[in-house]
Amino acid sequence: MPVEPWSVATLAVRASMTAYSERQQIASTWHRIITKIMHRQSSIAITGVGGVGKTVLSDYLSGDGLSIHYSPPGRSVNQERKELYSSKRLTALTIVPGQVSPQKDKSLDELFDGQRRVDGVIHVVSNGFITLREQDARELAQEHNDLERFREFQRNKEVEEFKELIGHVKSSHRKGKGPSWLLLAVNKVDLYYEDTSLKGAYRHYAAPGGQFFACLDQLGASLGRTDFEWDALPVCASLSNFIWEEEGVPSRLLPDQRNKLLLGLLKAIDDRISAS
Repeated sequence: MPVEPWSVATLAVRASMTAYSERQQIASTWHRIITKIMHRQSSIAITGVGGVGKTVLSDYLSGDGLSIHYSPPGRSVNQERKELYSSKRLTALTIVPGQVSPQKDKSLDELFDGQRRVDGVIHVVSNGFITLREQDARELAQEHNDLERFREFQRNKEVEEFKELIGHVKSSHRKGKGPSWLLLAVNKVDLYYEDTSLKGAYRHYAAPGGQFFACLDQLGASLGRTDFEWDALPVCASLSNFIWEEEGVPSRLLPDQRNKLLLGLLKAIDDRISAS
């Protein structure tokens, strides 16, 4: 679990410990992770509410998103599977759709109640900075036309989504299929990369007293501290400004800072796969 509050200074120290910033180094780390998962015939699941940036984050973790020709995909209502392995077709990565739908329910059932083991979960949140479809945005703006009210509404949705995920993780563990770790990827940190906002995000997602911490601490206690590990890490993929109605928040990270945070998350994934 997290051992210290986040701040610009502590993130800079973490970043300097993994001082890689090139696309090739990110891609090679991702390839090493995927290779280990393939050999185990297991997988990683990426979960989170719709619009939180799951697919884009996975593209940046693989290095694909760092290409100058990269174009972010549109939102998907279907399960996405990546890194299929030759004729055996072993799926190393499954991205669960975030929108409430039969496709989402089916994807969660296949992952956590299926035959193959799930090694770990990357659950993506974004401190309320959710990207919505145009129609969804118009409807929500009628009640949440203020940015802070909008973000609070989205953070509450994240909590409910997470509680649902915890139920699936417990069910999978009862069947002896893992996962053995969960990483809370607190995405879009470029939009709140200053000490006051970072510490607020830490209190919400990673500190005792927060709802995410309570859920994860209880989960660890029920599954066994030696059988389940979790952490919460700030991360960022696409460096993009955020606009809601008339209000805007600028992106505050440089590309090399973003790349180091990506490598911090990749190192955390690699360490857990190596240890399990």
